[in-house]
Amino acid sequence: MWNMYKRGRLTTRYGSGGFSLVEVLVAIAVAAVLMLGIASLLFSSLRLYGRGNANAEIQNESQRVLNLTMESVMEAQGLCMRIPDPGANTVALLLGDFQIEQQASNTFVAFFRGVVLGYAAASQEMLLIDLEVTDFGTVASGNYAGYCQLASGGSVEAAAAAALVAVEDFIGDMSADERLPWVMGQGVTGFSVRPALGPPGFEATAATEWVMRTPAGLTNTGDPEPPLRQVTTTFVNASIPPRVEYFYTEPLTLRVSLRLTNNTYNTSNTLPVTRDIMDDVAVRSRLKTIYVQDNAMGMQEYRHQ
Repeated sequence: MWNMYKRGRLTTRYGSGGFSLVEVLVAIAVAAVLMLGIASLLFSSLRLYGRGNANAEIQNESQRVLNLTMESVMEAQGLCMRIPDPGANTVALLLGDFQIEQQASNTFVAFFRGVVLGYAAASQEMLLIDLEVTDFGTVASGNYAGYCQLASGGSVEAAAAAALVAVEDFIGDMSADERLPWVMGQGVTGFSVRPALGPPGFEATAATEWVMRTPAGLTNTGDPEPPLRQVTTTFVNASIPPRVEYFYTEPLTLRVSLRLTNNTYNTSNTLPVTRDIMDDVAVRSRLKTIYVQDNAMGMQEYRHQ
């Protein structure tokens, strides 16, 4: 196989054929471009798959939270709420058998079989709290099963407002372990409940009126007619002061708005997956009174009309 030349140099029978350095570098460059393209395609496919999963997860979660919320509102045995300003969230919605009693100089607020829809914005959690088994405030009496005193005030309206604030503070002060038994949804970045005002596409503004004041009507004539009414009755005898009453129109319909956000597949190059969902729900029970605080006036007691 080997030949020896006269000059003593050893060489092979087949010569010195092979790839040159330039050819090797070109081959490496082509392979790198192909691998980069494949990696980019694979990364894009994984990202699309991840966002598809995120969309499916957030759709299922938002529908589940909305269904639970609407079911709770539909079966409400009472209502005490604050209408949030546009862009603001509802922190607590009191839906239990809400009763207010005036005794001497005090007015007491109590829940019988109390249910609260709560929103913990810091942890992005929706809560469904049963006050029958929650150690909230002062358990005042054993005469009623599930009786729980929330707050007291000088008037019915003041007591209702104080009770709502007390529940909102209670939700805000709960630890993660205390919230855990009541969590019904996570990733909730927005939650609001308002009386259904106009068609679903109607956008409320800071000037929106939630109460129809008669006989003057609405100041903002472009607003749809709200389900809450303030009726002022004047008397022929001027010595009798006008009587102001508040009514709500049945069936009482509330508009529930939710926003959920999924950050599981969020990267520096993509936005988080969000879903906004809204629906109207009517309260089935005829509530003797409801307590509503709107953005133009304090807490008021409304009777069914």
